[in-house]
Amino acid sequence: MNTSLNFDTRAVSFLLEQKFQSMIVSRASQKEARTGLHASSLLVPESEWCTRRYTLDAVMPERKEQAELQSWDWKRANIFENGWKLHERWQQTFLHSGCVVMNNGKPELDLTHYDEERQLYFSPDAIIAYGGEKYVVEIKGYNLDEYERLLVASKPPDLAYRQVQLYMHLLELQRGVILVECKNSQRFKVWAVQYDRDVVQSYLDRMYSVKGNVGSVKEFGLSRIKLRVCKSRDVPLARRCPYAKVCFELE
Repeated sequence: MNTSLNFDTRAVSFLLEQKFQSMIVSRASQKEARTGLHASSLLVPESEWCTRRYTLDAVMPERKEQAELQSWDWKRANIFENGWKLHERWQQTFLHSGCVVMNNGKPELDLTHYDEERQLYFSPDAIIAYGGEKYVVEIKGYNLDEYERLLVASKPPDLAYRQVQLYMHLLELQRGVILVECKNSQRFKVWAVQYDRDVVQSYLDRMYSVKGNVGSVKEFGLSRIKLRVCKSRDVPLARRCPYAKVCFELE
């Protein structure tokens, strides 16, 4: 008996598409949430910075509420995953070439460092050796329009520039590399940059603000915590904050 006549291809295609989207979200949900202050968290605009949030992260980590991914988050999860694949391809290229710096037998490829003095985690995309010098490498992927805008402007993306500057400071290195790949064509552009302390000063102020506030709260109690930045839980910054609930419970 030929049952193919009962096979609704459009309906099954739609159902499979929905199923695959849920599979993507389920996989992304299994990733372990980061704890502690990370260098990348320092790089947000002033309007999005909150010392109080990272103080709570240090003194009340058990109160962290990680937002659950929704069904429509599959696209964002895929974009993030593709970005990591791009990073991994370049990292394996560096490793194959033999230019990657080793740290206690481990290659400096997204290797997590912890700076005890600043109580800060950071994970450079790569640290390579070239011409007798060490370079911190920051890798970014952009779509065709963004990539071509960078070429016309003849300068690296601002976020990548600030990020590599911060890593250079933390590692006490003087040179960095920003590698930008076009996700449409796989063309790439490289910018070599030199350390500039002025670029990172505001981020140093932020990390020491967190460290100081954490120390004060641990010694004298939560009455010493920095004032709340958000006026209500309805503002965008509060809606994204994993400590919003406990933050608004405190006086």
